[in-house]
Amino acid sequence: MMPPPKLTSWLMRERIEPWVHYIPLNEDGSNAEEILKWIGDHDREAHKIAERATLFMYDLLYHADAKKDDQEVKKQIVERYQQFWRKCHETTNLT
Repeated sequence: MMPPPKLTSWLMRERIEPWVHYIPLNEDGSNAEEILKWIGDHDREAHKIAERATLFMYDLLYHADAKKDDQEVKKQIVERYQQFWRKCHETTNLT
């Protein structure tokens, strides 16, 4: 259970889908009781969602290409920071 992700991160939360990889909670958790009841009433479906979430993370961490993918993500993070700081420097540089 979790609120829909709003951040992009190394965990690629933007790639997971509600009711596929997680059971969506309202931002303020106001539907937690309703969701817990749904889980209790839908044990098989809840287990499938949990399995898919586990497989998503397992693939992200242990797939044969995981190390190469991790290096690519790190490279892209550095490139984004460099672009960001270059733009900041250009807009603040008065000379």
